[in-house]
Amino acid sequence: MPNAVQFGAGNIGRGFMADLFTAAGYKIDFVDLHKPTIAALQTRDRYEITLVGDPPGEVVITDFDGVSALDADAVAEAVCRADIGATAVGVAALPAIAISIASGLLLRRRRGIETPLNFIVCENMIGSGAHLRSLVCDAMKKQQPASDSDALRGWLAEHAGFAEAVVARMVPVVPPEVRVADPLAVAVEPFRHLPVDATAFRGEAPAIEGIEPVRPILAYQRRKLFVHNCAHATLGYLGCAAGLTFAWEAIADADVSAAMHASLDRTTAALIAEYPFLEDAMAAHLDDLLPRIASKYLNDTLVRLAGDPIRKLGPNDRLVGAARFVLDHDGDPAPLVRTILTAIRYVNPTDPAAVRLQQVLHDDGLEGVLETVCHLPTDSPLSELIRRAAAN
Repeated sequence: MPNAVQFGAGNIGRGFMADLFTAAGYKIDFVDLHKPTIAALQTRDRYEITLVGDPPGEVVITDFDGVSALDADAVAEAVCRADIGATAVGVAALPAIAISIASGLLLRRRRGIETPLNFIVCENMIGSGAHLRSLVCDAMKKQQPASDSDALRGWLAEHAGFAEAVVARMVPVVPPEVRVADPLAVAVEPFRHLPVDATAFRGEAPAIEGIEPVRPILAYQRRKLFVHNCAHATLGYLGCAAGLTFAWEAIADADVSAAMHASLDRTTAALIAEYPFLEDAMAAHLDDLLPRIASKYLNDTLVRLAGDPIRKLGPNDRLVGAARFVLDHDGDPAPLVRTILTAIRYVNPTDPAAVRLQQVLHDDGLEGVLETVCHLPTDSPLSELIRRAAAN
């Protein structure tokens, strides 16, 4: 049985990657810091992934083990014996797991394992594959003599791939009481399609159903950001402003839905202008995506969709980034500007980022937010459009 090493045993690791790996016949080593999760993975011989929808379903996961991220030797062995790897830990945790990956790859090198090991990088960051490769390379150099540096870099280039992925499977929140009762409880939507960077694999790309090697990966990342994430943000901020609670309520609201569709009209036109090959599949992509977002079975809250507004108002993210992209392709970003302004005014005392954003708005005004949060030059066309919208 081939082996997979999965860094991160959270919702994506247990609820998405494990589904793909199990269906392809892999035994999975989950690496994580969360003690209850690792203990459950070490003592149980199965867990269930709940598929929400009509009808509901279930996927049974077997042939797995849990490895504590604190057990450096055990993690290195898991990497050494793996036939494929994946990460779903969050960008901030990549430097920590890079050390573990480096140790495992060095062990493969010492044992003369020539088969390349490819990692599917499921992190919410454009360029995450190259970033993780760089972190691993630095960590390997620190564990080896300086005289071996050039040879080590060449070995890594040939023997390890880091293919970033576009994760679009939506995961409903598991209630805390359920998670306490069962640390392995996880629910997901049935969607199980994962585009990955075709150019990043060393050797053959894995023949795993659901994993689709594509190129250029940036086109699919931007489609996710400027369509899927943009739609979510629009529903989140406009829906909260309208006093609604759930995504399905917001998408059923005539005004919010019209604003979302207007934004997506602009972003899809810009995407097709930049990447003409996306045009044939774009209508089908939207026909699949929008009913999923509107699903009552996911019961996605608008507070979650609106969470962390400072990140979501970043210069390259789903709102400001989308509006800039539309402007770059001679489009009118007016619907996006409305959502940007609503996001800037978003108030949620339980969200630390929202509290910080309101403090910047109070202390420095709109100009301060545009400069320090959105990182927009004062004389940029988008800044001017946002100021005009705020004045009306």
